[in-house]
Amino acid sequence: ALDGLPSDRVYAVAARDDGAWAGTAGGLVFVSDTAITVRRGEPPRPVSFPVLPNVAVRALQLVGDTLWVGSDAGLYALV
Repeated sequence: ALDGLPSDRVYAVAARDDGAWAGTAGGLVFVSDTAITVRRGEPPRPVSFPVLPNVAVRALQLVGDTLWVGSDAGLYALV
């Protein structure tokens, strides 16, 4: 959590060429292998803001350009 993850508990990881998606007890984040500028004027950070904040993400599967997300709130597809 000190590095920007929404939770210290990571349940699933889906690797990509430019980083990895991490499914945590507190949401889904992308961890970049380079820093991401989230807001103008703020320092770059390697972790995105959470997708599905405060929802446990327990399974991830990359298929082509789609990330399938299994969570406590249901099944989602991010294109």
